[in-house]
Amino acid sequence: MSDAPQGPGWWQASDGKWYPPQTQPDAPTGQPPYGYQQQGYGYSYGPTYTYSGFWRRVAAAILDGLILSVPTGIIGAIAGADQFNGGVSYGYAPGVSAALNLLNTIIGVAYYAVLEGTRGQTLGKMALGIKVVDADTGGFIGVPRGIGRYFARILSAIVLGLGYLWMLWDGRKQCWHDKLVRSVVVRTS
Repeated sequence: MSDAPQGPGWWQASDGKWYPPQTQPDAPTGQPPYGYQQQGYGYSYGPTYTYSGFWRRVAAAILDGLILSVPTGIIGAIAGADQFNGGVSYGYAPGVSAALNLLNTIIGVAYYAVLEGTRGQTLGKMALGIKVVDADTGGFIGVPRGIGRYFARILSAIVLGLGYLWMLWDGRKQCWHDKLVRSVVVRTS
């Protein structure tokens, strides 16, 4: 049987003697000896980050919307140029409207999925100093999850925007689309 004293904090030094926490000859005061490993409780969710706030994410979304509106607006103006009669627009023909909606969706998916999936940042996120990372590893989410994140935004918006507002009381500031693809938006600066 060991002659170890009872009570928390006592440890055995390399000389075989037992010492209280304040009298450790083998280590600086207050530090455990080399090789000591603290036994923790609870579960770690991976790397720790400074999560992006609501307004920073809103500003990045507005910038991205403005960036995407330029090419889609030009294409829409070209497609609707023959629909003007005497300065009055009668709207797009049904086939043109469907084609423009499809083209806008393809442009949006390509922009968000490729940039967020491979770099973690769209141009708006770069300007605001935030990026999308995998919630577990901290790496990039990849293009397939970027596509899923793009379409999952519809679910975040569908119930009066509750999925976007969810980040206001979520511990990791995740919206529903972040939770669905296991991503978080973190600050880079």
